[in-house]
Amino acid sequence: MLVGGIVGGWYRPLSTLHQSVGWLHVCAKRWGDSVTGLVGKKELATPDGFSILEKNCREVVGNHVDAIHKEVSEHRFNHSLEHLDHISNSLCKVLDLCEALRQFHPPGDMVDASVECLHSLGLYMEELNTDPNLYWGMKGMLSSNIELSNEARFCAESYMVDFEKSAIHLGEDVRKKVVEATTNIAHLGMEVEYLQKNSVGVPFYIPESYLAGVPPPQLKMLQRMENGDVIIPSYDQSAGAYLLTVVKDRHVRKVIEEHIYATESDVDTKLEELFLQRTKLAQMVGFEDAAHKALVQSLADTPATVNNFILSAARQIRPKLEKELATLEAVAKEQGYYGPIETYDVKYYSNLVSKTLNTRSEYFSLQNCFVGINVILRNLFGAALVPVQPAKGEVCMCWSYICLKIMHDVVGTFFWFTFLFNKVWHPTVQKYELVEMSDETGVQGDVIGTFYVDLVYRENKNNHPSHYTLQTGRKLRDILPTGELEPQEKPIITLVCGYEDTSALTFDQAHSLFHEFGHALHSLFSRTTYQHIGGTRGSSDFSELPSTLFEKFLQSYDVVKLFAKHPISKQPISRDVHEKLVSQSQAFPSINMDESLILSSLDQYYNSADFLESRSLQKGLELVSENITPFNVTHLPRYRRFFHLITYEAGYYSYAWCQALAKCLWDEKFEANPLSRENGERYREFILEPGSGGDRWKRIEDFLGRRITVQEMALHL
Repeated sequence: MLVGGIVGGWYRPLSTLHQSVGWLHVCAKRWGDSVTGLVGKKELATPDGFSILEKNCREVVGNHVDAIHKEVSEHRFNHSLEHLDHISNSLCKVLDLCEALRQFHPPGDMVDASVECLHSLGLYMEELNTDPNLYWGMKGMLSSNIELSNEARFCAESYMVDFEKSAIHLGEDVRKKVVEATTNIAHLGMEVEYLQKNSVGVPFYIPESYLAGVPPPQLKMLQRMENGDVIIPSYDQSAGAYLLTVVKDRHVRKVIEEHIYATESDVDTKLEELFLQRTKLAQMVGFEDAAHKALVQSLADTPATVNNFILSAARQIRPKLEKELATLEAVAKEQGYYGPIETYDVKYYSNLVSKTLNTRSEYFSLQNCFVGINVILRNLFGAALVPVQPAKGEVCMCWSYICLKIMHDVVGTFFWFTFLFNKVWHPTVQKYELVEMSDETGVQGDVIGTFYVDLVYRENKNNHPSHYTLQTGRKLRDILPTGELEPQEKPIITLVCGYEDTSALTFDQAHSLFHEFGHALHSLFSRTTYQHIGGTRGSSDFSELPSTLFEKFLQSYDVVKLFAKHPISKQPISRDVHEKLVSQSQAFPSINMDESLILSSLDQYYNSADFLESRSLQKGLELVSENITPFNVTHLPRYRRFFHLITYEAGYYSYAWCQALAKCLWDEKFEANPLSRENGERYREFILEPGSGGDRWKRIEDFLGRRITVQEMALHL
């Protein structure tokens, strides 16, 4: 059923009228008279539905705000948490949907309406964030003798911390200063991001003859001077990084690397001001610095823990890193260079070792990958993804679209693009349900959640692999105006990628698909009482764990041989071929981890009180060179092109952290038997279903059967 859903569906366009009419007949029988709107929201049959969603949302939210005000005025807080989570849930269901559609829905009236709703409802949410009574409802409940579960206490504390970060508890004068500082930081961040991506350094021109190694097609894409010299753009880091991968001349590579980070703009001044303002803001609301503020309720909890992990990880990988550098030195000798490997050599020589990394493999078609995902789901959890036909209007499969599809098959592509109307999402989108499956009978049981996949590349879409939560699977149920309880909410998830050839993915593309599905799995299986801590709604040093762990199944031959089969021979991929793909993908893991630790360390330092004292961006580079990496990076101002400094705010470490944590879980529970039902059920119970709330260290301990320290985590790198 799954295979038919992929192969016979929208990924392979129909080519004859006969096929289209047959397909129309099947769809007509399946759909009947069911009519709805985008992602099952009946209001979204037309763009006007966003105003209806917003109106209904404001009404529900207003009722719960009034209820909290009443509880605070009467000094009783029995239901304040429930009311606040109803407020948050109502807002998130509309705002998250609007943001998601803005990212992947084709341009038109639907997107315009979603953006308008996003702006209007976002302003309303900001008003609510300044309502002291919502904070005092949480504060009063936590300070009273009300008995709370661990989950409820964690959720209430999470809400309270969010309020306190905006100084809602510190009086009107302080709040005004905090709002002003927050606004200034947001503007500074946008300025810095623009300068990082667009600032031009000292003009750098080079004769084409110096660029030996660059393939002719890529060489032609570079801009040139009138005399034919090639212009190396400092603002385009991707172009510079690519040249470092292919240019043969070491001296040219060195100049290119230095040029990447050169700039004539005041990006350094703006960055310094941004970091200083962040820490001053954090101190205004009672934190030591921006890093302490950012890490509240994270798994790491404090900057000291993060820095301890970074140092432990750096020490752990050093022997492996030196071996990998020795491998590159051996390759360099074959090329006639006998000196030490420098930063500008790494990409070039590692590319010579793993230059077939992005070769597509028919074993990893999109169809095979989804079969593999179902193999894992059935074995670990007794669940499966089942393709279902969307209702009319839900994605794009409405009668108008069917007529257009038939006309497209008969008349041609021009007709399709001329008459496709705005309210549809896209014909390549497919809908699945994650369902419980009986091992004995194979009969489908309860639906766990709904899963939309939008995986084919197209213009005007964010094609970066992404996972969007449109609705969490919370247990808390609101009371409808009729006096009845609302239906139990189940998760609604969308997975977005941008594959141009779905018949053969690269191993890296398959890797990204499994990573994003790991996020989706966390959201789909999550069953928390409160949406605020459901699924991936938590700190990144825990929410990246399920996604990173799910990647490991693609690296296990015992799993991959069950689904990675040749489209013609139907034979499974050989162990040798699979090991080659894995080794190419992970050719230099310690070199890559070294880079991650460098950036993580810079991120921590620039958001610390130490930076407030030194006010030196260069000091961060010196500390990294002394304590983290064997390379001297003091001459490379990485911060100028380190875009995550704007968005992460002391959170970049999460990737290295979760690599270590996921490897620990994999090594101890899955490596020997990756499809163990016992371990799968325990993983679901302790890691996935509780979402991002509660005592997450205790949950990890319960799953592993023992405690694990940060130092032990680092040993798995």
